[in-house]
Amino acid sequence: METCDVDLNKTLQQIGMSEDDRKGYNRIREGSMNKVLEVMKEDTRFRQVFRNIHFTGSHYDKLKVGNRQEYDLNIIYRSPKDIRISEGKADSPHFMKLETSTDEAAFDCIRDGNLINPQKAFQVLQQSGDRALSKLNNIAMVDNTKVKITRSVGNPYTLRIQASNGKYKDRIEVDLVPALELPVSLLPRGVSGRIQEVQDRFNVKEDKCLAVALPVVKKDTFQIDFPHLARSLMEEKPALKSAIRLIKHERDQKGGPFTKIWSHAVKMAGLWELEMNSNPESWSNDKLEARFQGIRNRIKNSLLMNDLQDFFFPSLNMMKRIKSSSLKNNVGVYLSKTSQAVEESGKKVLCPLQLCNRQFKKESHANQHAAAKHRIKGNSTGQDASKTSNQSEHSIGASGNPARVVPCALGVSGNPGRVVPCGLGLCGKGFYNLHGAALHAVDSHRSVADQTDFWRSYLKSQGKIPCGFCACPGGKVRGFSNNFGYGLHCKAMQH
Repeated sequence: METCDVDLNKTLQQIGMSEDDRKGYNRIREGSMNKVLEVMKEDTRFRQVFRNIHFTGSHYDKLKVGNRQEYDLNIIYRSPKDIRISEGKADSPHFMKLETSTDEAAFDCIRDGNLINPQKAFQVLQQSGDRALSKLNNIAMVDNTKVKITRSVGNPYTLRIQASNGKYKDRIEVDLVPALELPVSLLPRGVSGRIQEVQDRFNVKEDKCLAVALPVVKKDTFQIDFPHLARSLMEEKPALKSAIRLIKHERDQKGGPFTKIWSHAVKMAGLWELEMNSNPESWSNDKLEARFQGIRNRIKNSLLMNDLQDFFFPSLNMMKRIKSSSLKNNVGVYLSKTSQAVEESGKKVLCPLQLCNRQFKKESHANQHAAAKHRIKGNSTGQDASKTSNQSEHSIGASGNPARVVPCALGVSGNPGRVVPCGLGLCGKGFYNLHGAALHAVDSHRSVADQTDFWRSYLKSQGKIPCGFCACPGGKVRGFSNNFGYGLHCKAMQH
């Protein structure tokens, strides 16, 4: 999808399957799954721990694109009454241990001493699933349609379902993982505090989280997830769901390195954009174009800066999952260049400082508005933003707000990789991402950076809270994702 050549609403109509096809494949999938689960419950160990099914993933969140038949189901196990959750490690705060002292024999099959064991939880699911398929001879009859069911085992336990006749013969894949549904109140204080902060900000109440067993990833800890809360946050915000779907569609159409940007990362970028524009009216259908650009630009900046925080675990940098720096840079540069194309094609451009809701047809108009309406001092000559913004097409960052830079699509100094100019616009150097441009501005133009409090402005522009007490000799104080983390820092440093 070339973003500058299409109507977004028209594209939305083309990226999903028809209602008839959706109902037809749902009938095959649900009929087959019901028969498999019915036989799985004949396994004593599985029956003793099984509670219900939680439907999750893009299909059930209405974020699905394309015609591939892929679904996610969490097999919810019962939880011991005395279950406890221990805090995760700093490098993986979303993985936590589950502890219990219960003497209920039903839980012996999924516990190892006082710990609930993810490997054992997965083994119970896999063994009962394999026995069920064996008893069914890998065949289920759904409304007189013969359906073949096989499986593969990896991170999830995947059932492959395929009708042998009829219209709906494409293979259906259903990923099953065991999970426990737990009260948010059991989580460590820092995590429960963040969840409460989100609930208060958006006036939603979801008091459950999931502890998901992914033994291929972590053998002794469960991944803590908040699908109920995420779904509530996206409710009645059609532009949010549509923008996420459009970006996923663009990714699939573009192919190549872009396909490495996994769907959960796109959804997290969408939730962060929601935090920046929390008014529900900002997410109505008529705001789709602006919201699409906002989420797309957030992904671009995350790739170029190598920093995308998990919405529920802000200390977790999701970009670390992508090991290749060149891949992140290539996709970031692609998004930067095509964003420029969107702007030049007459699409709406938001105020680059995001200090108001004004929109413009051209990026240059938006920059002129920002300089005139939101005059920000801060450059080596003492001129205001309205003057410096016109000096050079590569000096947009001279306004003192480097995070709002929209780089020249051809790059700086003829280097198509270094698309981001000096954060202060005081030299002709180019950088691969915004973070590098900001670091350079402080290191190379220290006196101006100190005079304008550049680094703290940069942190604020990235949604972080700069410490107001520390005095870093290098000119770069720490930034925090939320008030809770900032409070802990102040307490530790005795500010």
